[in-house]
Amino acid sequence: EKDRFLYTLFDILSSSSLDNNEESMAWLPHGQGFTIVNKPMFESEILKRILPNVKYASFVKRLKRYKFVRISSGLELGAYYHPYFRRGQPNLLPLINTIDEIPIERYGVNVNDVVTHGVSKSNT
Repeated sequence: EKDRFLYTLFDILSSSSLDNNEESMAWLPHGQGFTIVNKPMFESEILKRILPNVKYASFVKRLKRYKFVRISSGLELGAYYHPYFRRGQPNLLPLINTIDEIPIERYGVNVNDVVTHGVSKSNT
């Protein structure tokens, strides 16, 4: 379920060919977060691809479970951010864990290896 949610969200954000996604959600210009541009359109067109039969509030709860932070002030008000959810870097997605999972660093994975080479064991 983790991979499905995160990878589907990432793919929809990254795809320019899926029904003009940018009208409902889009990466922030720097690519380190995303925003819901048009909530009604997002709910009717995009949300059903990410989480079928789920309401917007449940989508937001899922983001919180994966430790996404909602920006509460400034120019990016309402945008969602996670340090490992970045445009063009799907190799970081395995580093995202839920609030009830053990952080990946405890498994002996070197974060720098993931960023540059994909997931690998550092002590083998």
